[in-house]
Amino acid sequence: MQGDSSFNDFLTQGPIIRLAVTTCFFGLLWLSAVFLVNRRSAERRRRKREGLPPLPNAFTQLTSTLRRVSQNSAIRMQPQTANASTGYVSKVPLPDLNMLTSDLPEPDFDNFVAMVDQIQQAPPAVTPKPTSSFAASDTHEGEFEEIKMTNQSSGNEFVGNDPRRSTSTIYIAGSNEIPADAVEVMRVWRDVSDGSLIIQMNGKVFQTVGEMQDRGLAKRFISLVRDLAQMARVGAQAVGLPVPNFDSSASVVSEQGAWAAPKTPINVPASTSPRTGQDYSTMEPPLIVTGLDQAPPANNTIAGQIEELLQYRLMQNSMFQHRSIHVRANPDNTIRIEADGRTYQHVDEVVDVDVREFIQSVIREWEARQ
Repeated sequence: MQGDSSFNDFLTQGPIIRLAVTTCFFGLLWLSAVFLVNRRSAERRRRKREGLPPLPNAFTQLTSTLRRVSQNSAIRMQPQTANASTGYVSKVPLPDLNMLTSDLPEPDFDNFVAMVDQIQQAPPAVTPKPTSSFAASDTHEGEFEEIKMTNQSSGNEFVGNDPRRSTSTIYIAGSNEIPADAVEVMRVWRDVSDGSLIIQMNGKVFQTVGEMQDRGLAKRFISLVRDLAQMARVGAQAVGLPVPNFDSSASVVSEQGAWAAPKTPINVPASTSPRTGQDYSTMEPPLIVTGLDQAPPANNTIAGQIEELLQYRLMQNSMFQHRSIHVRANPDNTIRIEADGRTYQHVDEVVDVDVREFIQSVIREWEARQ
């Protein structure tokens, strides 16, 4: 019993209690710091993997959080201020009704009737129809409705003002608010003169991927477009609209290369002397070319066929238009890869991952055509 009492006396000492409280406080502070560091590191890796803008520093996030808290408190204070002003107005003494209604002049009914007759005889005013800044094209069943913006309309009229930010980090459907941690990754405008799209990302404005001059920015743009295409497919199925086919050949012919250009008919000169005794049963049927995305012209070697298909796909892909990528034939009828001045005996030896996957996809397409 004496040992227990001495231990209790030891624990009840002031310095021991303060030391224990300080240790617990700094321990919780350390655990909180470790949790925040791990969370920011995971968020930074996620943004880098998905091609999103880098995570702002902790000071910027803390400043934005304090700003939102101050704005919310100001909004909550507005009803209280309105109630206070209403209470103040209610204390103001009201005027005497007898003073307001005494010695009023008699109304002139004759002039009033004359004014009513003049109003009835006047021609009705023509109310101009409100001019809308948007022209909606007629749509048929199974087609998407497209709204076109005229020259007089501005971006704020068409898209609307910036949405409000909610205090939550989770998007709520139908709330017309964006999460607190949402970031703007892309802006899109339409040039009403020719209908082309103008994109802004990371402070750069462009119409084609080739204008970016930034490989990382191009990857982010392609990833965003892929996400939008997936959203359009799923959304079309959800609302009962036809699923859009983004794989169809609907791009401009001049940007697709020689294979996508319309086939021009060849004028074959008629023979001056009629053919006699011709055996038409041995003649091969004519080749009928349909569509714009046909197989490449036949070549004597496998490498030549793959090279033609590769160059065609390079012209369609703006990311690789300025790269030197070729498939050559070796003397032993094997193929070799030439990428940016370097030669590889096999496609798996290509160092650039994007180039390697692109060449592999072209080879698989060539095999499927055979």
